[in-house]
Amino acid sequence: MFKKNLAILLVLFSAMFIFKGAVRAQETEAATSSNLTGVALPAGAQRILPGSMPASITEGFDKVIPADGSVEKGELEALVWMGGDYKMANAPALVARLTGALKAAGWQYSVETENNGITVFSLLKGDSNRRTIIGYYGATKEAFVLAWMELLPANGAQTRTEADSPAVETKPVQNSGGGGSILGTWGNGYVSLVGFTPQNGPLSYTPGRSQGFKYIFHPNGTFEFTGLMQFTQYSCTTSYFQDKRGRYAISGNRLTLTLTKNFWRQQNSCAASGNKEINHKLDPETYTFSVRRNKYGKDEVCLNSGEGDSCFERQAE
Repeated sequence: MFKKNLAILLVLFSAMFIFKGAVRAQETEAATSSNLTGVALPAGAQRILPGSMPASITEGFDKVIPADGSVEKGELEALVWMGGDYKMANAPALVARLTGALKAAGWQYSVETENNGITVFSLLKGDSNRRTIIGYYGATKEAFVLAWMELLPANGAQTRTEADSPAVETKPVQNSGGGGSILGTWGNGYVSLVGFTPQNGPLSYTPGRSQGFKYIFHPNGTFEFTGLMQFTQYSCTTSYFQDKRGRYAISGNRLTLTLTKNFWRQQNSCAASGNKEINHKLDPETYTFSVRRNKYGKDEVCLNSGEGDSCFERQAE
């Protein structure tokens, strides 16, 4: 990755031990999989919430970014294992499970340097949209801490930062199985009307049911999904909204979505007590897909998770 830099290592080393004393004060959430890499995590993982991230961690990763402006910071994730089920003696087994899951998911894992129990490592995933991650982990009697951050090409540049660093590229992601590119905006939906005749009045219409779903697949390997469903009955409207974000990867006709956000909201205009908002688990989603022409002569992408095709028509940019 980058040339061995003792100053960077010491910053990360310091961050680890500043963090360990305050780890119990941080706000966390249970984590079964990594937002950043998509791999399953060993049992007991807690994710540090972004608003509670210790400055020592973020400042440490700031030092990794080269001064030439060729690379910029991507998503940062910090995970911790602690509490009654944690034992420092089990840390090597935890590392083995983590690295095994990463390798099984196609990540190239490389140890950059080690010092006083802290391991600095890099990850490279060399698919059609190459990703590069740098991180570190270490164990204390109180906790095992893992922090990692993605490195992104600045302004979409396809450059190398140093002679010994892997390329960080942004390429259009194509359907290697044929049938066209998945890049762009795709959607489907409809609006239906309900007609009624008021007493001694003309025929009127009101929205009865409507829904709209939209995917956007960006050239840099990220995606967005929004969905809205509404039902109106007797002037009361119930709506369901979903917002999903993350990264996508393609292998043949297989599409994998690695989520960093999975938000869902339910609202009823006549019964606020039933309104709710949920941040769902960030489990990876896998589909087979095809890009083809529909009966109207327009391009559509069809996704199938094993329960039949869901097709979305290409939208104007």
